[in-house]
Amino acid sequence: MELGARLMEDFGIEVILDEWEIGGGDNANLFMNRALKEAVRVVMVCTEEYVRKADGGIGGAGYEANVMNAEVVKDQGGRRFIPIIRQSGENAAVPTFMAGRIHFNFSDDEKYEESLEKLAREIHDARPFKKPKLGKNPFLGESNQDAESAAGPDGDSPDSDPLVVYKKALSLANAGDFTGWRDLIHTQKIAAEAALLLWKKENQSRFPNLRNELIEYFRPAVEIYGGLFAAAVAGIDSEDPRFHNQLSLIDWIRKPQGWERSGPTMWVELPDLVFFTYQAILGAAAMSRHRPELAYRLATTPLENPDNYRESKALFKSRWAMGWPNSLDHHCTVAWNFLRTLPGAWEWLSKLLRSEQEALASIGAYYLFLNTIDFVSAVKSAKRNGSDLREPVVPLGVVVLSREVKARAKSIFGESADFFAEVFVENGIGIEELEPLWENWIHVCLKWIGEVYRDPILLRHVELPHSTLPRMIKGGETNLQID
Repeated sequence: MELGARLMEDFGIEVILDEWEIGGGDNANLFMNRALKEAVRVVMVCTEEYVRKADGGIGGAGYEANVMNAEVVKDQGGRRFIPIIRQSGENAAVPTFMAGRIHFNFSDDEKYEESLEKLAREIHDARPFKKPKLGKNPFLGESNQDAESAAGPDGDSPDSDPLVVYKKALSLANAGDFTGWRDLIHTQKIAAEAALLLWKKENQSRFPNLRNELIEYFRPAVEIYGGLFAAAVAGIDSEDPRFHNQLSLIDWIRKPQGWERSGPTMWVELPDLVFFTYQAILGAAAMSRHRPELAYRLATTPLENPDNYRESKALFKSRWAMGWPNSLDHHCTVAWNFLRTLPGAWEWLSKLLRSEQEALASIGAYYLFLNTIDFVSAVKSAKRNGSDLREPVVPLGVVVLSREVKARAKSIFGESADFFAEVFVENGIGIEELEPLWENWIHVCLKWIGEVYRDPILLRHVELPHSTLPRMIKGGETNLQID
């Protein structure tokens, strides 16, 4: 408590501490989960007893350690977690899952003030020794090395490998370097727009005649934006929450400079197919990293209607944006099959989302998330109008995934159960009425699937991975209104 008070009063650092935040009747586990998600930095005070309980899974420290272990895994390569040592022995110890992290030693009371200032500087990213700025290479043009490098304002060629862009974007975001971030994003945008125009020029004369050929035809065009996609994922992975929201790229993606707005619809609206892919990857990354609040922000962001720019709808209600892109013949099953091919075709995407199967499961979990937001909207509409639940807007292609991938998608989605408990309460859906409403919704969704797929074998074994959501719910509250 003294440490928290000093950080707040003397160094201007907002501190979340259970003694100040919760009391009798509060849910301590929910508080720990929420605090870990909200905090920009997490300070772990490692006493001998805490380390023993954390490693042994004992009591509140053991529960907290299990939760933090998952968070630390997501934070690998980041600096969000800061262990500090407060111990009597000479051999400083930290919980096993924090091994290898640089720590601050608060064990010597005589050096407490010095240690406190070092910690505060670290939290404020105000370390006394600054890395000098990189100067220009005086031997530029004389090297035999390949000239391909990340673009900057001096005009170098932009990186074409999304994994390279991801690493550079993550480094810039973790350093809080907005100028470098904007330069990287701007360079990737300019390069992508030029490459897309070139791709169109080279390929528009061989437009496919069959619907099932559209996936292979358009996928290389969409991958041109792989660098921007990877940078957006880096924003989500950043330890700086100011980079988490990458919705500002929407207009850049949907309205590339020099793009002709006349001709066949499949060509004209190719940028919307790029955005469809972008939102799926961004949503999958948010689910993979267990950040439902970012998936929610994406799902509910308003988008202009391509056919009427005076009208806007939330993403989860915009069919063209998340399920029926016109470049894929305005067909939800073609669009879903397009998404299913991406992890296998784009190795960099599988690596960003940990593996091909994990990427597919994360995409599936995101669409289960969208479908649940859709459920809330449908319930509120039915209550207002005194009508039955409408059919879903969000497509449910997740049902065609393999059993193993669906099981993993359910597990990833299940991480958002507490989040949805809060959404339901905030939107007037009581826990006691949730189960019958959800059962009705699953029935409506299965009926929709039957009408869309008309596949007797599929329908005989069809199951929606999130059908047991009411049993996952624990409860909570927040400001998450859905229209």
